[in-house]
Amino acid sequence: MPVQLMVLMSALLWVSCKSEVDTAETAAPHFCDDVPVVNYANFGESFINHECQGCHASTLDERFGAPEDVTFDNVDEVWGWQERILSRCELDSPTMPPRGGLTEDDLIMLHWWLKCATIGT
Repeated sequence: MPVQLMVLMSALLWVSCKSEVDTAETAAPHFCDDVPVVNYANFGESFINHECQGCHASTLDERFGAPEDVTFDNVDEVWGWQERILSRCELDSPTMPPRGGLTEDDLIMLHWWLKCATIGT
């Protein structure tokens, strides 16, 4: 099955299950059974480096208003902010990054990663 078709089918599944996932903790495991494996190694590291590190790297002199304590230098720091990242990167109306530009595919994969992967991976 082509990757684009798999992403589209999974996105449709996500939309159809979104309200259940948002309102019932027990829906998440069922949702996660049907999504591809997404983790730091195959998605998260590249995504964080390209989309978040411009403001959320601890080594930056200019953080463009990002709070000093919100850094994503490694996978453990990202997982420490999991809930906040998910709330700021909602599928319908993301507020991060503030300049916009995230694709729907990236948002979906971010949610798959932070909702379905084993914490720390």
